[in-house]
Order: sequence, then structure tokens, then C-alpha cells
Amino acid sequence: MVASKYQRGVSLIEVVIVSVIIGVMAAVATPALRNMRNDQALRNSARQVSDAMMLARTQAIRTGSNVIVVFQSASGSASPAGLTSTNIIDVINDGPATTADCTIGSTAEVVWSLPVDQVNNLSWGTSAGNAGNNIVPTDNGFAPTNNVQGSTFSDATVTSATIDANKFAHWIVFQPDGIPRLMTPADCANLGIEGQGGGGIYLTNGRRDYAIILSALGTTRVHHWSGAAWIQ
Repeated sequence: MVASKYQRGVSLIEVVIVSVIIGVMAAVATPALRNMRNDQALRNSARQVSDAMMLARTQAIRTGSNVIVVFQSASGSASPAGLTSTNIIDVINDGPATTADCTIGSTAEVVWSLPVDQVNNLSWGTSAGNAGNNIVPTDNGFAPTNNVQGSTFSDATVTSATIDANKFAHWIVFQPDGIPRLMTPADCANLGIEGQGGGGIYLTNGRRDYAIILSALGTTRVHHWSGAAWIQ
């Protein structure tokens, strides 16, 4: 009996053609999906940075303690003695101002942390093909040219008259009034003055740049580079 056209099987040539089409579509779609996943991870990381700052501020007000946020190696260099950790971000309750030592005294002081293995395809700073040296206009950090390394915060040895990119820091301390202040590790006796604790943390995945700006009053805003300017 001769099979009708509705009963005919699929030929080898047809199978090959369909396989080639599927392969081409997969080759085109895979990089786009990977980029989408990396961009979403970057947005999530930017939000985690902002949340860490807000958690520190809330903890400082609620407990009446000095609370430090440390972004490990956000400046492109190792953390100083006393603030070293294996995490990407640490929020540290340093205790009342009368006993605080501006270091991570023990793991018991760590209120919250972001482990390294939870962050992928992310770098501190900005990309040359994106924001580059452009900082967010509302970024009042004392190390503005260091945004390409990840942080415009400085330590407490600078003033508005001595802005110095070499004094960069990747940490900030909140006091019980909720106001951020500049800090030099292990030197709580000489914190920065009120109104000078603002700055920014910058993140990139090579395709997108994000900036988390902390105001002198302790509020945060998340920005991303649009290709021509920073927008919220």
C-alpha cells in the first residue's frame, strides 16, 4: 500500500535544516540572555549596597551605637587592618561612641554581610566605555576622581579645603543621630564633622554602570548611566 502525503515521515535533510535553524537561534539568544542576567544581577547588587547603608543608619538610630559599613576592596586596594573581612559588604555595630574602636572587633559585631559567592560578574568602579570619570552630580564625596575604582568616600583626615583622591576610603560610619561621618580606621576620636559624610559607591559589569549616592543627611539614591548622563 502506498503511504499518503499525510503519512510520510521526516527526511534526513529536513531534520538537518531544523537542527541548523535551532542552533543559529540558540547562538543568537544565548549572549542576550547572559547579558540580561548580568544586568539584573548588577541592579540587585546596587540595591543591596543601598540597603546596607539604610540598615546601618537604622541600626545606629535604634541602638544608639556607631554602625560602620565596609565595602571590601571597593577602592581597588585591600582593607586596612581592623576592617578586613572575606565578605563583599559588612555592616558592623561598633557599640556606643564611648567604647567604639572603629574596627571589626569580632564577628559578633557584624549585623549583616554579603558573602563573595553571592556576587558574580561584578566589579567596583565604572567602565571606560560607559560613565568613566563622570560622577553623579549630587555626589559630594571628597575623593571624586576615585569613582573609577569604586568609591568617592575619603577618610577623616581631609576637609572641604583639602579634597584628596589619595585619601579615599571604602567605609563610612553612622552615629546615633543617623548622620554619616567620615572615619579613619581605629581612630574613633577624630571622626569627620557633620555634613561632610556624603559620597558614592560605584558598580559595573562592563556593560552597565550603577552609582549609590549617600547624602550628608544619610539618605541614599540609586542611579544608572544612561549612555549620556546619570539618571535615577
